[in-house]
Amino acid sequence: MPVFCCMHSLAPGQRAKAFRLCSAQSGEAMNNTALRAQTTRAAALFIIIFLACLAGIVSRPAGLLAAFWPANALLVGLFTRDRSLGSPLDMLAVVAAYILPDLLTGSSVVAAVSLSAANIVGGVAGIAVFRTLSPRDFKLGRPFSVIKMAAASCVPATVTSFFGAIAANLVFGASFEKEFALWLSSELTSYVTILPFIATMPHRWRNLRRVTTPSQRSFARMGPPAVAFAMCCAFGVLVGGPGATLFPLPALLWFAMAMHLFASTVFLLVYVVLAQLVLSAGYIDLRLDLTDPRTIVSLRFAISLIVLGPLAVAAITARQRSLVRQLRRALATDTLTGALSRGEFVRLSTHSMAEQNCAVLIIDIDHFKEINDTYGHAAGDLALTRFAEVVRSALGREGHFGRLGGEEFALVLPGVAVREAVHFANLLRERVADTPITRSGRTAFNMTVSIGISSAALGSTHLDQALQRADKLLYAAKAGGRNRVMAEIW
Repeated sequence: MPVFCCMHSLAPGQRAKAFRLCSAQSGEAMNNTALRAQTTRAAALFIIIFLACLAGIVSRPAGLLAAFWPANALLVGLFTRDRSLGSPLDMLAVVAAYILPDLLTGSSVVAAVSLSAANIVGGVAGIAVFRTLSPRDFKLGRPFSVIKMAAASCVPATVTSFFGAIAANLVFGASFEKEFALWLSSELTSYVTILPFIATMPHRWRNLRRVTTPSQRSFARMGPPAVAFAMCCAFGVLVGGPGATLFPLPALLWFAMAMHLFASTVFLLVYVVLAQLVLSAGYIDLRLDLTDPRTIVSLRFAISLIVLGPLAVAAITARQRSLVRQLRRALATDTLTGALSRGEFVRLSTHSMAEQNCAVLIIDIDHFKEINDTYGHAAGDLALTRFAEVVRSALGREGHFGRLGGEEFALVLPGVAVREAVHFANLLRERVADTPITRSGRTAFNMTVSIGISSAALGSTHLDQALQRADKLLYAAKAGGRNRVMAEIW
């Protein structure tokens, strides 16, 4: 207000200059905020890719089999999930994050630049391919999404392997065919394990906590497959042989059917990392020559294919659960108004009445038949929808709101006395009366409601009796002139 008064007292020319100055300052502040956000995002991207590259480099001395390179899959996953990534600052951060770890660990500039270039080119190819997938397929929301993700992973894995093998041949004199096979098997393993983890990670922290925070129920579901997994791994270490990597498969399938999709991707990622570390450390006697590149390639491909099975089961199970939830929601709610169906309303209300005192309200839209006759059934449906929106807005998350039939609705308010319910009902009645029903941008009519209120004592299981008493009071309100509230205790 002081700024407005000051400008109002200025001459027209000075006022225009002041407005331009304020606009320039506001635009500069917005630009600074956007720049800070971009810088923070690029810094976070740099840290993630840098640490991933460092982890891959550190794993090299442990043996060829332990060479697990997560950086490329992380890059593709992050850029596909957040399509706003890709600014020059972001790409600069990515290039630096790839080159610096090699330089810090003693690689030559030529080796660091050439190998990083192969990884970046493959990552760009992967981003281009995965951004063509629908968000639903990327998040494994369809039965065939796992197959699409695996097929799409072949493109960046092949591109990276091709240029990486060329770089290894030119810089180190390594065999192109051998390096191509080693890179390809490693890249595919990384993509099929890391991409699902990134794609299915919940967007919000509270959703992530809901999925990952252990509860008594989640422990009950996770415990048996986790024990089975540990037993299968121990049996594999004890028996050994080429088939030892397959022993955990039943436990992985069990886990995929028992847990959330994201939790399953976490478990599969842990399995792949542990499998490669354990095999490279020699804890399992595979009775194979691990110095033979063909053996290493075969084992890596085997691990990748093992992951695809449980991953597909987890995706299909998640889709099935989603469909069941939609079906339950459809059965539990009225399709037009979103209010609870009569059966669901009775179930929830009876449960609340068994735990505390409740107020029971029956609400009827006045002259609803005349609304249908005068304005048509479409207008009547619109009136029901608007009324339900008003009730939900006033009710919040407290209480149960159900449709009994036609224009008659019911509310059960747990822990609310009748006098408090009367106050709430009058506020609701006034709000409904003040809500115009508009058609084609013009106000067509207003509606009113009549409300009857009864009480249900703690421990009561006779919802029908409370509804009958409230129904009688509703008809008394209508007989008294409509647009009013009648209660047992006034």
